[in-house]
Amino acid sequence: MLVQARDISPELLAAQQHLVKLRQTHQLSHKKETAVSAKRPSSSHAPEPLCLPAHLGWHSQPFSVLQQTAVSHQVHEIEVERDGLPTRQTSQVQSVAPAPNTIQLYPDIALGMLRTESEAAGRIWLLLRHLDQSGRGWVAVSEARTRLTKKQSAIRVCGWRQLRNLLAAGEGVFWSRQNGRIWLRALPKVAVSLGVQHFSSKPIALPVSIVTQRIGTVRAHFYASFHSSRTNPKPGATQMKPIARSTIQKITHVHPRIQRLYEKTARVQPQRNFSVGTAYTPDGAQSEIWQRGSAVFKLTDKNGRFGTPGKSYLAWQLPNSYAGPHRIQTSNQQKRINRALTDLMLQGTTGNSQCTSITEPEQFVECGVRYCENGRFAAQTIQRNQVETAYWPEIKQGNARIWHSLSGIVCSRKTRPEKMIPHFRDL
Repeated sequence: MLVQARDISPELLAAQQHLVKLRQTHQLSHKKETAVSAKRPSSSHAPEPLCLPAHLGWHSQPFSVLQQTAVSHQVHEIEVERDGLPTRQTSQVQSVAPAPNTIQLYPDIALGMLRTESEAAGRIWLLLRHLDQSGRGWVAVSEARTRLTKKQSAIRVCGWRQLRNLLAAGEGVFWSRQNGRIWLRALPKVAVSLGVQHFSSKPIALPVSIVTQRIGTVRAHFYASFHSSRTNPKPGATQMKPIARSTIQKITHVHPRIQRLYEKTARVQPQRNFSVGTAYTPDGAQSEIWQRGSAVFKLTDKNGRFGTPGKSYLAWQLPNSYAGPHRIQTSNQQKRINRALTDLMLQGTTGNSQCTSITEPEQFVECGVRYCENGRFAAQTIQRNQVETAYWPEIKQGNARIWHSLSGIVCSRKTRPEKMIPHFRDL
């Protein structure tokens, strides 16, 4: 060892001593930083709050509000632990999300209210569901009185005396009151109380400003929700299919005269529909008049739209089509609601096979007429369903739409629509 130490050069020994000093200095500084960090944790390693998107909740506003509230509490605790006072960013996250200005309304529920004449209490139920943004399932009577009866409130609909009467009228159907709270019934149970057995229409977005108007306007929009749900939301889809006023009366229990008043109030857009048949002859006109009544008239084709210019055809007016004023919403919960409705209708609301007190709506059977998208579907409908007449639309021109008809023919699979109608190519 002595020999090896004598052979080491002085420069190497100086370098080794300098390296030992650097190691000792680094160890001392590391011990000081460790002691300081143990007394006061660094703010750079604090956990970051969760940032949830605004659409979280899968189209459920109460669930989204609950998630945002939980995140705001987490941010508040982190900020208080870090600095002792919440920052401006924390106060922004803590603010509750504003209530939506629309209410999700199922047209089947709205028509059930019209059939049972419970629109006034049903409106209160919709507004109470709108007030219950947190999804608790109840609203305090004091809060309902303040928000629905005070003149300063934006959603005032009536006075306190009328609200008491409506709360008593809707007891057991829309809610139940206990311990100063209004416990709102779930959507399937309300549907069973109104006699609704199945949800077949898509929900629509009803503005809150309309719900707070006069009860006549609310009834009109409840009726108009039926037409809004029948609209096809897909771009480029065919215009709404015609529907007779007698059929609407059987579904909604609204007289045709009142239907026209509701359509004018809610701004439902009607559209006239016509159909062109065979060439005009006195015998053919008489037979069509016997079948269709005063809807038949003589149409002279001056421009040659359906064949030879100047030729006359038998034509008749079809039922109108209607376009509602409301926006259609997604129906991602409709299957679950229908499943719950089936269970309630079979076992009763309490599970003991009780029968519902509301009578079932009148069943109606459509006549042998179907409205299809094109001629191919019309031929298939005639073959499979064996209906009397099938219609399909032409491109709309002006305020009216022409529908072509296929009637009285049971076609085989090898028969094409072009061969069944001589003037099909000219259409």
